[in-house]
Amino acid sequence: MKRYVVVFISLLMLSAVCLCAFGESSFYSKASGDYIILLPDNKTNGDFSKGMGGVVYTDASFSEKAVDSNVLGTGRYANVSGKKYEIIVIGDYDGDGFVLKPDLDRAKKTLTSPLTSERERNIFDADENGKYNSRDYILLKFHSIGIKKLAENYADFEQSQETSASEEESIDPDWVNQCAISFSGNKISVEGNGAVVSGKAVTITAGGEYTVSGNLTDGMIYVNSSEKVKIRLNGANISNSTGPAILFANADKAFITIANGTVNYLSDGSSYSNGKGTIFSEADLEIKGKGTLYINANYKHGIACDNDLSVENGTIIIQKAVKDGIHVKKSIEISGGTLEIKNCGGDAFDCEGTSSLQKGTVSVTGGKITVSNTEGDGINAFGNVSLSGGEVSVSCAQDGIKTDAFVYISGTVSLYVDAGSDGINSAKGINVSSGTAKINATEYTLKSDANISVLGGSLTLEGVREKIYYLGEINIANGTVK
Repeated sequence: MKRYVVVFISLLMLSAVCLCAFGESSFYSKASGDYIILLPDNKTNGDFSKGMGGVVYTDASFSEKAVDSNVLGTGRYANVSGKKYEIIVIGDYDGDGFVLKPDLDRAKKTLTSPLTSERERNIFDADENGKYNSRDYILLKFHSIGIKKLAENYADFEQSQETSASEEESIDPDWVNQCAISFSGNKISVEGNGAVVSGKAVTITAGGEYTVSGNLTDGMIYVNSSEKVKIRLNGANISNSTGPAILFANADKAFITIANGTVNYLSDGSSYSNGKGTIFSEADLEIKGKGTLYINANYKHGIACDNDLSVENGTIIIQKAVKDGIHVKKSIEISGGTLEIKNCGGDAFDCEGTSSLQKGTVSVTGGKITVSNTEGDGINAFGNVSLSGGEVSVSCAQDGIKTDAFVYISGTVSLYVDAGSDGINSAKGINVSSGTAKINATEYTLKSDANISVLGGSLTLEGVREKIYYLGEINIANGTVK
């Protein structure tokens, strides 16, 4: 889409209306056929009215002037150089100049059927690409609830979308429901649908995206929905002395987005029964964003998930955890971002697997991971551990990497391990095909109850007791081992 300021120079040069006011004004306007399109903003509309000398009409015949033309709504008219234009305010269906609930209800209703009217398409086409879809609805909803206003300058608007929708996830109908939750002192405000407040707990019962901001003490966000739910942290500070800060008790899939440029804080209580960590999800959990999230885990784990966990980007700092920094049942996938995990009483990463002896895998394809001052293992997994990209630095009291399955080191990964026991400890085999690794250990640098294979890459091994221990066969066909 292209949002640009179109000043009606060619038209206004032929007209007698206040050219200087138009030239100096910063309002947004666009001519499209028989329509003049404005943004839903008082100053924008007021500037346009001033530029027209205040002469705006309520009817197409120009027989009745608008009484209050400082706030222009859809359905008013202007005469420019003898040509009649109907005024369209983007998102304003009912003509009051604002984007409010009745307008959004109409916009939502039109999602199920294509717009055939050029007039309605101009009203609801927020990104001005000639079509109307769920992205337009979301932009209008953001404007309405104050998450992000429709901007006069498209370059600023495009950059701002990093904190809203398009840059952080694809737009799809799952996020049509938008809700803003804000905390201020003892007050919790909810603008939108799908969330209810009881005391200091916010319960989410419907699918959609929930933008959370402000400080909440002794409260939590509790999700109980059969649909997909995303919590967007936008400068939130949530502490709960009697439970998790965020609990996805039920959801088709759980999402957490850390809004661009924001800093967020989550902490839990020291004892409770309704969860396993500061963030706990029974459903698959995906975390991404371009902001920063600090986590203090006073009971068990920093982030806990009983299904699959994926981290795409963002800065996540687990400052302390009584047990594991990140504890997951099925799988952990990290493709980007910065993860700093320190001061753990257990493992930094633990992927336990399921009761049916499935999964329990850890995969790192990108990002930067730093583990320090951890009493347990750096990475402990029931299934395979695969490192193929990014930077991984582990300093821990026990094994750097430990698994009941295979360890694969490949791609462009850069691995550093400083372990109080074994550097890499694998029950089924260690396979290195590329990448670089420097491993320090007080016991075995590489330990395998099966085979060890090095087909490429660069390994620097420093083991106090013994560098390499294996029960199967060792094959060093390529690469370098020091």
